[in-house]
Amino acid sequence: MRLTLSLVLLMLMAGCGGEKPPRTLDEIFNEERALPKLYFTAITQKRITAPATIGPFVDKETGEICWPALECINPQCPGRAADGSPFLFISPDNPYVAKPDGTAVPGNPDPKTVRPTGGQCPQCFKIRNRNTESAAVKQKYINMVIQHVLPESQARAKELEQERLKRYEFEKNAH
Repeated sequence: MRLTLSLVLLMLMAGCGGEKPPRTLDEIFNEERALPKLYFTAITQKRITAPATIGPFVDKETGEICWPALECINPQCPGRAADGSPFLFISPDNPYVAKPDGTAVPGNPDPKTVRPTGGQCPQCFKIRNRNTESAAVKQKYINMVIQHVLPESQARAKELEQERLKRYEFEKNAH
């Protein structure tokens, strides 16, 4: 009996010396959701990096609402930088207002901060004839606007994907 118990304990200790199990899928998902994201203030266009989970918020310094950065991937976009990088912008179409306590809540926004682009690139608006363009052309422009992802968040997302795959493999082998 004592020998059997000793062997079981030895096997358990040997198993503990290996790699620890990967984090849970929930832990990976929560980190992924909170990766840093670029935001712009609505009027001064101040750039702020904050967790992606917070959505629109109020910048304490300017009192302005911060909106997630969007990116136009249209190769012909007149807003492209000289180095070819995509045009970054915000689309504060939603009716949010800044409260005195620093939170952003639904309400009637200041008309200076609302840009009626429906999430489309304001620079591409300049080269489009929206009165005559087809629904397919309009959809093409809509599809060329994506959420901007910071390079460091993109790199970490790839690492998290690898971690997720390890977790799937761990769970598959545990059954």
